[in-house]
Amino acid sequence: GPWSKKYKNGFYFLSDGNKKGFLNLAFYDINENHFDWEINSNCDIEHVVLCEEKDMLVWVENVDGYSKTLSKNLKSHEVSKIDKIPDGVISKIKITQDGQKIVFLLSTAVSPYDIYTSDFKTDEIHKLTYAFKNPIPRNLMNTPNLVHYNSFDNEQISAFLYLPSEEFMKNDKE
Repeated sequence: GPWSKKYKNGFYFLSDGNKKGFLNLAFYDINENHFDWEINSNCDIEHVVLCEEKDMLVWVENVDGYSKTLSKNLKSHEVSKIDKIPDGVISKIKITQDGQKIVFLLSTAVSPYDIYTSDFKTDEIHKLTYAFKNPIPRNLMNTPNLVHYNSFDNEQISAFLYLPSEEFMKNDKE
């Protein structure tokens, strides 16, 4: 994870060594030879980036198979969700040098990985690339429904249920 020298001399890291068993974010203070949990979540944290110039920590959580992005102001400790990102999976994330935006790779159910930006001030999301070059018409593709079911040990399992689009079914009957 990222190193920090502004607040404490140490680094952030992901570990499942907590009571919940999820990958959560901790900070290891080198001077104190000790770590504390920075973010305790009920799901796995997959990515974390730090922008000390703007006192901002950004991380991505896996919530029911979708990437959800959050930020924390390191001065005020205020946590905010970045809500306008489309449902999908984020594989890489960075904060711009000026600390105004995040840049990330996002794959959705109907589009492979594309580059997006999200502006912290305006909450605007911009798609910068269009990698999907498939001859399948977009109206024949459908996003999945998120469903839940109980496992044999009564744990809740998340799954994606893909149903054909109405347009596809109409074309299939012809």
